[in-house]
Amino acid sequence: MSLWSFALLSLALAISPGPDNLYVLAQSMKHGFKTGLWIILGLITGCLIHTTLLALGFSALIDAWPAILLVFRIFGGGYLLYLAYRIALSSPYLVLDQAAEFNQSRAWFQKGFILNVSNPKVFLFFVALFPGFLWDKQDHTVFQFYVLGLIFMLSTAIVFSFVAFLAARLGRILMSKTKFWVVFHWLQVLLFVGLAVYIFLP
Repeated sequence: MSLWSFALLSLALAISPGPDNLYVLAQSMKHGFKTGLWIILGLITGCLIHTTLLALGFSALIDAWPAILLVFRIFGGGYLLYLAYRIALSSPYLVLDQAAEFNQSRAWFQKGFILNVSNPKVFLFFVALFPGFLWDKQDHTVFQFYVLGLIFMLSTAIVFSFVAFLAARLGRILMSKTKFWVVFHWLQVLLFVGLAVYIFLP
């Protein structure tokens, strides 16, 4: 299988709904494009961690101690419930002060990073996908895993940035629709509770 095939598959997978891109969509829509970019940077950094764990043979450790995945599921699902709780406590209305949100860049980066790293299904996905695209399974596999990881991260960054841009534009169009933002607020809460349940499941 070629690297071009892997890149196209990565683009298709980035488009598929999941905790990461849905969080980028929701927060970009409410807080703006720059907020979405900081979240994306955190998510991509999380992918780098997953790639490193795969390259260093962490999957063998999971085979030896399957309970590790249970710990990750509890932490990942718990973090999504925490995000749902924080969203529920926040204002349901569109934040007009985009500069103030941008100043919280470190917090948005951390949320994106933790959201990605704490999701064990991302790592399991890497384990299932990456080995099939190694072009030399006998030599330099660590280097090959990093090449695949970088392609996946670049593909994800492109798709997620496009999602963030469109979501931010839509948020501005709907800026004055106060009823919409109240409904959207509680849909976010329900979404992340549902995603938490998804993470908790094996």
